[in-house]
Amino acid sequence: MARSRIRRLALGWPFVWLVLSLIGLPGASRAADVPRLLLLPVVVHSAEDPEYLRDGLADMLSARFDRIGALELVRSAAGARGTSDPERALALARKADVDFVLFGSFTRFGQGASLDVQCLPVSPAGAQREPLREIFVHSGSIGEIIPDLDELAGKVSRFARGEAILQP
Repeated sequence: MARSRIRRLALGWPFVWLVLSLIGLPGASRAADVPRLLLLPVVVHSAEDPEYLRDGLADMLSARFDRIGALELVRSAAGARGTSDPERALALARKADVDFVLFGSFTRFGQGASLDVQCLPVSPAGAQREPLREIFVHSGSIGEIIPDLDELAGKVSRFARGEAILQP
C-alpha cells in the first residue's frame, strides 16, 4: 500500500513540476524576452467621478495589452495614486521591478477630452532611449478616445519590444 502511494507521488511529480513551470513560481525567473510594463493609474481631471474614469481607462488598456500579449502587464495596487511626473513614475517603476512604465493624465473639458500618456524605459541602459510620448487631443466626445486605445497599446508594445515606431 505504501509502495503504491510512493509510486503515484513519484509519477505525479513531473506533471506537477510542468504545471508549476507553466503558471510560474513566485520569485522564478521570467522569460528574458518579455518586457514588464507597469501601468500606473491615470490622473483624471474631470467634473465626473474620477475613480470611474480612472478604473475604466485602466481596464480598457489592460484588456488591449492582454490581447496583444507582447509584454507582461503589471497593474498598480488598488487605491494607488497615479502621477504625471516622470521622476515619480520612474521611482514607482523601479520599486515594482519593471522594464517600462506607462503613466499620464486624462482631462475632460466641456464636451472634449484629452488623454496624455508617456512610456518610459526604467533601466539605465534603456534610459538612453527617447521616451514614447502619445498625446490624444479630441474636441469631440469622450467616446472618441476609446478607439485610439488600440493604437496606443500597439505602439507601447512595439516600443517596449524595441521595434521601430513611426511617428506621424
